[in-house]
Amino acid sequence: MEYPSAVLALSIAFLTPAVTLAQTTVTCHVRTFQAPAGSKVTNPLRPSGINRWGNIVGLEGAGKPFIRFTDGRVQLLPINVPSADTFEVGKRNASGVTVGTVQTLSPTRVSRAHGFANAGTTTTLIDIPNANTRVTGINRYGTIVGNFFSTSGTLGNGSFVLKNGTVKFLQVPAQFSRNTETTAISDTGVIVGNYALLNSPPDPDQTTHGFVLINGKFQDLAFPSTANNTFITDINATGMIVGVMDGSDPRKTFIYKGGKFFVPKFVLPNGSVTAGDSFIWGVNGFGQITGQVTINARFQPFVGTCSF
Repeated sequence: MEYPSAVLALSIAFLTPAVTLAQTTVTCHVRTFQAPAGSKVTNPLRPSGINRWGNIVGLEGAGKPFIRFTDGRVQLLPINVPSADTFEVGKRNASGVTVGTVQTLSPTRVSRAHGFANAGTTTTLIDIPNANTRVTGINRYGTIVGNFFSTSGTLGNGSFVLKNGTVKFLQVPAQFSRNTETTAISDTGVIVGNYALLNSPPDPDQTTHGFVLINGKFQDLAFPSTANNTFITDINATGMIVGVMDGSDPRKTFIYKGGKFFVPKFVLPNGSVTAGDSFIWGVNGFGQITGQVTINARFQPFVGTCSF
């Protein structure tokens, strides 16, 4: 497996209690983008992931999956699923495989969620039997993570890893077992996600934390200060984690890197600094980020890098 030193560094960071107490501001230079006129893609765009080549995937204004290439072209992804109703897009790996979730409707209007993996014009559905299935992440080796929600009442809810055609359910410790959901998997095999707290000390006021599953062990990740909720959205091969936190502080996005929390300051090409809610939804192995920033009270999609 690649990047063993990155995995070791991430492990050391999480085993050091003091590192989660620091937070500093980091400058991120970003540029916004839109679907060009005539692209048959409806604005606004909501990115969800960026692969190592800088290609961005997400949902466009009409709720269809899109891809934005580094040369600025924006196209709809050729995902054709019979009876498709709504989509969610997760991540795209270096091989050009995009994963996500599609909601279908039966002739009697019964809704069912399926995971999907799309490569070129081929779309494969991913289903856990007797469950609604959501797929959220994929790494460069084709390992997929997702979540399932029982429709039979016997299976229960949980998270899974799909590797080489074999599904493995995550064995979650008791303190992480309430509403645990994966969101991404790095090229080093580190899985991240979120879970609901049991509302017991030492965090009586917090309801959601992030988790990192590394070397078979679950590690808690919570933004310090007054954040009531921490949501992890992505992780790259170097161990850089991105996410969103909210609480009594204004809602903000964050970066966790090298054992420290950073709050990004987003700077546009004209030098102006964005204000309001901003979100980082994806990060690739080169540290490129994508998400949404607020400009003139509207969310705008962006791509950028940060200076640490």
